[in-house]
Amino acid sequence: MNNWLSAVMSYQQMCIDGFPDGEEKAALQKLLKTAKKIVVSQVSSIFSKFQVSNLKRNLLADEDGFPTWINKEDQRILKADGSKQTPNVTVVKDGSGNYTTITAALNAMPEKYKGRYALF
Repeated sequence: MNNWLSAVMSYQQMCIDGFPDGEEKAALQKLLKTAKKIVVSQVSSIFSKFQVSNLKRNLLADEDGFPTWINKEDQRILKADGSKQTPNVTVVKDGSGNYTTITAALNAMPEKYKGRYALF
């Protein structure tokens, strides 16, 4: 929600900047400032009704430096030397791999494949 409101405010400022200095620009600034106050107060009111108290960020790192939502098996794979991993298929635009597009490689993946399907 914060990102959305931030984007809206940035867009408003770009809109205002597009007007030449004068009465119209001043009137628009006043109107948008009033609208911003109303929206912020309404959004704050809505969030207070949800009584959200235990927000946690999913990007916080664990002791290994990975976000907490990445499980230990995925961390092991990410830590591994990529040059030693064997891909299921290779995608190379010049045709020297199994496929020339990622879409073609994904479409060729077996329908009931279990496990990781690695594209390189």
